[in-house]
Amino acid sequence: MDDLDSGRRDAVVDHVLDAVHPDRREGEVVGTAPRDGGLLVGVKVHPRGYLSTAKYALVTLDADGQVVDATACSGRKVRRELEREGK
Repeated sequence: MDDLDSGRRDAVVDHVLDAVHPDRREGEVVGTAPRDGGLLVGVKVHPRGYLSTAKYALVTLDADGQVVDATACSGRKVRRELEREGK
């Protein structure tokens, strides 16, 4: 995750919490992979309570580090996409 500085990492997580999973309060970047001159970022959003489960999102950043796409997905898809793009 050296591809993202702490400020950009926080901005990506904030975007996911605002636009993709607004019912959640905390999240973290779980991985990155280069994609088309930009970066693909996997985000895990923490459960909100005891009966809740984690949610995930894939975020695409352009070459300038700006979010161009963010979609909800499963943890399995995050791992699969990051592995595929990282090769």
